[in-house]
Amino acid sequence: MTTALVTGVSGIGAGYVRLHLEKKNKVFAVDRLQSALDALPVEDNLIKILADVGTKEGLLKIGQAVGDTPINHVLLAAAVAPNDGTGKASPNFGLANLTFDLVDDAIRTDVHGKIFLVKTILPNLIAGFKAAGKKSRVMNIGAPFGDKPKPDGKMMAIPGWMTIGIAKAATKYAWDSLQLEMSRDPASDEAIVLGYGHPGLTETSITRDAVAFYPKAYPLQKMCEKRLSSGDVHSSDEAASLFNAVMEQVGDEEFAKETWNIVKMFGMNFDGVDVKKTSDVASGIELPVPKSEMITKEGRGLTAA
Repeated sequence: MTTALVTGVSGIGAGYVRLHLEKKNKVFAVDRLQSALDALPVEDNLIKILADVGTKEGLLKIGQAVGDTPINHVLLAAAVAPNDGTGKASPNFGLANLTFDLVDDAIRTDVHGKIFLVKTILPNLIAGFKAAGKKSRVMNIGAPFGDKPKPDGKMMAIPGWMTIGIAKAATKYAWDSLQLEMSRDPASDEAIVLGYGHPGLTETSITRDAVAFYPKAYPLQKMCEKRLSSGDVHSSDEAASLFNAVMEQVGDEEFAKETWNIVKMFGMNFDGVDVKKTSDVASGIELPVPKSEMITKEGRGLTAA
């Protein structure tokens, strides 16, 4: 039996919880919103933990809740998206409403929370390895716009998602660093493997809020509205099934080495996973070509046909 721990259970994390409950596995579900925990079913093998992973107090509470239980799989799905704290579009939406606390909250959730959660439950992950005879796995869900710069050297900044963009860029560096640090420690290197990836556009509270609350002038609002209304997105359950397949069906070296984005996961044709093809899969979520590469040989500044 697998024991899983999931942080952030209002979107993909919730789908991951449901999937493991169907398998009759034991699950620790962590969220700082009681409403997210209340939306999950009541099961004997589900332990709900009301805690903010981005705080010392929250991490202590999680550590106390798991006790000495061996843990095999961890999905780090908690994220903070809004560019302002109003929850609604306003004339001053964006930078005017951006505060230190909002950016700090995103960083704490995606960076502090993920690094120090792994540290908190390190004995549980090692115990999970010893109990199962195979490495325990931790998957960090990031975002493509935080992975690396575009070909022109600039980050793929998205109006309205400054906070989540900053946090996702930071979590990628932090995760690569954590992999390196843990590989130097014999106990953790033997017992634990860290993975990183991101879904394509998924229907979650984050994308639904972008449609409902962001100004029409924001490209993000238009894109999410078009994709969600047409069904050109994955459900939280579909995205969760892909990440779970990665956790269960790939080797340790591949799990740690690859970036598990939607194109990579969809192309794997995992056993028992039935997920529809979306625009993200079809287009390969290519980054824009820099203007310098789009100028014709004649040098007239025209884009190539």
